[in-house]
Amino acid sequence: MSEKITLAPAGTTVDNIVVFDGTTGQIKDSGVPITSSMGGKILQVVSTEKTDTASYSSTTWANITGLTVSITPGDTANKVLVIVKCMTASNADGNSNIFRIARGGTAINVGDAASNRIQATAGGIDGQGQDGAECVSIAYLDSPATAASTTYSLQWRTDGTIYVNRGRLDTDVVDFSRATSTITVLELEG
Repeated sequence: MSEKITLAPAGTTVDNIVVFDGTTGQIKDSGVPITSSMGGKILQVVSTEKTDTASYSSTTWANITGLTVSITPGDTANKVLVIVKCMTASNADGNSNIFRIARGGTAINVGDAASNRIQATAGGIDGQGQDGAECVSIAYLDSPATAASTTYSLQWRTDGTIYVNRGRLDTDVVDFSRATSTITVLELEG
């Protein structure tokens, strides 16, 4: 299921920026007026949700089916905020289960190359999620520098077997769960 929401359309006027104070839990008026020259407005949101389960057993990078989303930025200066929530488990302790974000099939937001180490966005889930899935969360602000349709995917690889939206054992009892995973992209005014 994909949804597209357009926010802050042209002509929208906001008088002031508000600030959330994490210490007091209050929202305060900052007194700073928003002007049309300020970037960062959310222009569109596209999201997809994966509700079924999947498994994978390979050290080759592959897209996770159902966790791909496309967005067409309105300007080459605009940025795209990529937010991922992936519920995952592994078949055995000690497995190296690794994730990365790809834009148009090319890895982005990965660590530096270092000898034989795998360049990844997130990873290290090692099979502790027997009763349910554990959450891998990713947030990355991308600068795609394009106004063409752009596809973002969550990719995975493992040296064992990795599962999405279910636990390792997936026994049909009330103590075990099924979950959902999402990938959401927000176009932000540059």
